[in-house]
Amino acid sequence: MFQLKLPKDWSLQVDGSYQSKIVNAQFIAGGRGRVNLAVSKKLSPATTIKFVANDIFYTFISNGVINNLANTTANYRNKGDSRTAVLSLSYRFGKAMSDQRKHNADGAAAEQGRVKN
Repeated sequence: MFQLKLPKDWSLQVDGSYQSKIVNAQFIAGGRGRVNLAVSKKLSPATTIKFVANDIFYTFISNGVINNLANTTANYRNKGDSRTAVLSLSYRFGKAMSDQRKHNADGAAAEQGRVKN
């Protein structure tokens, strides 16, 4: 995953995955991968808008070979559409959580204060 903070409260994220060739009994599944992209903009301390696009190069395609079939060659390719796009708006209700810690004492300090009384 690659995240980049851009000026003016913009951020960019790129991530991906790759699955190499897998052999399972008589099936040899080919490699497949995907690259995802997300762009977000913080509109206010409580509001963010985000656009996400998954499998932008359309490379998450299942394919492979079926072996050990007498006098037969069998290949498969399942090309379902794995591309998606999502536009979201998030709003955080309530107070910001920063600076809400009222004490820095740990359990030992609290116990010492109790013993003194």
